[in-house]
Amino acid sequence: MRRNYLSCLFLIAVFAVGLFLSGCSGSSDILKEVSGQWENAQDNATIEIDLAGDAKSIKLGDRAYTVSVDKIVMDRYQVNLKVNNGSGQPELWTLRQIWDDNGNGFKLAFKNGSESKTLLPKG
Repeated sequence: MRRNYLSCLFLIAVFAVGLFLSGCSGSSDILKEVSGQWENAQDNATIEIDLAGDAKSIKLGDRAYTVSVDKIVMDRYQVNLKVNNGSGQPELWTLRQIWDDNGNGFKLAFKNGSESKTLLPKG
């Protein structure tokens, strides 16, 4: 009886650790997935996103912004960022993955301040 109880506790612990680790890897995966060069669908401008490294940044045209990850909302495929835009107050920007019907690729919905853009993978 005691052996069954200990086996059950062990299995629960392994399951809980597995769930925790899978949740952590999902957060880092989305940061890697959205990092790279993107093209604004409206004006073809290049936007460079680097959220995978320690020094996180977004470059819009000639201007680079230092960003920090505020929150990752996995069920919405969304990354909320705090951006130092030079005004003294951090601004909230969001990146949201919009997956293709077949699930093989995605575009990004990018909202910075009052502007919304659709970003397509470049290259």
